[in-house]
Amino acid sequence: GWFCDMAASSQADSIWQVLLASPAFRRSCTTSYLVNLAFGLSINVGTTWGESTIPVFADLQKDVASAFLFSACFCGLLTPLLSSCGILRAVKEGKAPRISDSAVSQSWSRFILEREVCTRSLLIAFGDTLVFGIVACLLGGAAGQDTLPVWSFLILLCFWAIPIQLVTSLLNYAAVVHLARGSSPAFTEEGVVEVSMS
Repeated sequence: GWFCDMAASSQADSIWQVLLASPAFRRSCTTSYLVNLAFGLSINVGTTWGESTIPVFADLQKDVASAFLFSACFCGLLTPLLSSCGILRAVKEGKAPRISDSAVSQSWSRFILEREVCTRSLLIAFGDTLVFGIVACLLGGAAGQDTLPVWSFLILLCFWAIPIQLVTSLLNYAAVVHLARGSSPAFTEEGVVEVSMS
């Protein structure tokens, strides 16, 4: 019982370890981060143009908390739509890491990993908004000051986007690799990509 549960948990956890160790995943995640950051910074520079400060929490009206909330939502929505083709290309070229079907079936995130791109985008966007949006609102409401200089807000936004992008990219990359099984000669009958991690 207990040993089997631990083994199943360990196998599911290894999905994330394998991805984090993969150069192909890190390239994809970095590219997605830069695209989302350019998109987010463009919008936030545009909405704060000419302002010296921005409210930290003003009922989610042109404030830091709403910018952080929308950053989470759009990261979850856009990353799967924009990066899935590139990930699929990496799978077909044999550059994707191995992920077994059994690891996916035992993963806490299998309901996301087994969905096609549009549904996956909506689920990840909802999850990102829920988790990171609540954190943003709590931090904004608990902040000890009413405003931030715009330049410091933009720097914080760059750092805020990192964990959101990492979670989003992990889920999307694993889903694309899982769903692409059998689409490349690099896959075996068991649905495992056999490639080197270099």
